[in-house]
Amino acid sequence: MNRLYLPDAENPYQRDVLFAVELLDPVSLTLVSRNVTVAAPPLARRPRLSFGGRFVWLREGNAWPDKVIVDPGELPYEREEQGRPPLPADPEHPLEVELLARVVLRPTRAYPFPDGVTVVRGRFDESAAAPPQRITDAEVWLQWFDSDTGDWSGDAASTFTRTGDSGEFAAFLRLAPSAKPQLAGR
Repeated sequence: MNRLYLPDAENPYQRDVLFAVELLDPVSLTLVSRNVTVAAPPLARRPRLSFGGRFVWLREGNAWPDKVIVDPGELPYEREEQGRPPLPADPEHPLEVELLARVVLRPTRAYPFPDGVTVVRGRFDESAAAPPQRITDAEVWLQWFDSDTGDWSGDAASTFTRTGDSGEFAAFLRLAPSAKPQLAGR
């Protein structure tokens, strides 16, 4: 009888994950991981990119990120900076959900919005000033009136953007596929 040879099992390779960030495109609802830089100061090491497209930092002693900075480079998204992510309740045995931060990217005017997405692109300026002064870093979002409920819908928490250095913005609206919007006025 032939014997089955089983080599000694190797110890599994284990990494101590400190923290991970995923970047979400709010229009396509896909993860963004190429041609973008993510930093989490004061962590010294650069993140590793996981197979799932998340940016992962390994433990560096007791260090924890003070903020998360997303530099989209040439991609059509705004630069993002978020405050300190919350520490896990039990740092020695954290839950996976406590180690993951999601950053929802904000499209710029250059974003190639697909058909079927309601978009308003524009520029804000203070026209009373001579010459007109651009309004920068202002929050912009879309709201709509629901004639069925008689309420206004949409808020800054859902999908907001900010005006850029030139006062330009691109605000978009995602409606449910079952929605049947009607235009009021012309």
